[in-house]
Amino acid sequence: MFDAHKNLAIATVTTATGAAGTTLGVAAGEGARFPAVPFNATVWPFDMAPDPTTAEVVRVTARTADSLTITRAQEGTTARAIIVGDLIAATITAQSLTDIESGRHFPSITTATVDGADTGVMVVSGGGAAHPSRGACLNVFGNEFGSGRGGNLELIAGEAVTGGITFYTGAEAIRGRIHPSGGFSWGHVTDPGAANFDLLPAGQIRCGPVVVGQPFAEFTGGSFALGVGSTSTLTAMAFYNPNGQVGSIWFLANSVQYNTTSDARLKADQGALAREASGEVLRRTVVHDFTWRSDGTPGRGVFAQEAVAVAPFAVSVGSDDTDDQGRLKQPWGVDYTKYVPDLIVGWQAHDATVAALEAKVAALEAAVADLLTRLG
Repeated sequence: MFDAHKNLAIATVTTATGAAGTTLGVAAGEGARFPAVPFNATVWPFDMAPDPTTAEVVRVTARTADSLTITRAQEGTTARAIIVGDLIAATITAQSLTDIESGRHFPSITTATVDGADTGVMVVSGGGAAHPSRGACLNVFGNEFGSGRGGNLELIAGEAVTGGITFYTGAEAIRGRIHPSGGFSWGHVTDPGAANFDLLPAGQIRCGPVVVGQPFAEFTGGSFALGVGSTSTLTAMAFYNPNGQVGSIWFLANSVQYNTTSDARLKADQGALAREASGEVLRRTVVHDFTWRSDGTPGRGVFAQEAVAVAPFAVSVGSDDTDDQGRLKQPWGVDYTKYVPDLIVGWQAHDATVAALEAKVAALEAAVADLLTRLG
């Protein structure tokens, strides 16, 4: 690792160390000017320019406030008698530049021959070869590289049994790991098994086999299965946009519930839906029997292009764009649940009409009965 640096990291010496001392004090508060240890610094008399006869390069290995611990006579310089009033500064020294030029703190970057070809191959490696059996490495293959690996970026753990790829952040905390089995864990390091995927806490989200009674998420053959470890009401999925939550899917004990946001606090009431309006929607809606062109499967429902003139709130308008197979990219769609308010009001109107007719029939029956009594 390269030494740390700070601009204008200079201080005045306040304790004489002679030519052999290894603890050096600087003026109050000036110790904070220096970078994190370790680093090389130059010490010289305040009234002279630093040169090979007047200056010494030291290595600062520890700092406590304004007290520095140093190793003497670095980079070919000679220890000198350090006295009060001398200056010490974290300067750029020959070693700083040599470290950069030599790549001392960089990983090994080489080219390598793999499978008889080396076109565009770069290896950043501890094992020194671009092949899984030869140690951990990062391989970058040019487009012309053979064996089906051209253009690839490969990160290889190396050892087939214990080798894995581990992800770290600050303070070397492990955040995740790709295990030798092929399993991937994030937030913990327990191997979930081949081709499985676990997120913290372990098992909270698992992309792997269905295990009824445990949390899981399975992706298999284009299908998706989601499970929880409780029969309590739980949110399986929630949907948000900039306005907040707009819908959700709940797990219930024996079923699921699909919710669309309908909170009265989010709505400005415009009055009850008129029965005439709902009746108009229902009367003008045409329901077809049909078959699907793709496979002849029979169906029953509305045609979106017709429904948009009657119930535009229930229709998602599509386009005529097609893919390279001639399939529609965005077909028109209908959300049948949007008809429910009209159906409710329509049923209420129907129920009221039936009740009124029943009352009239009852009155007529009573009148007829009374008439028959009089005639009898």
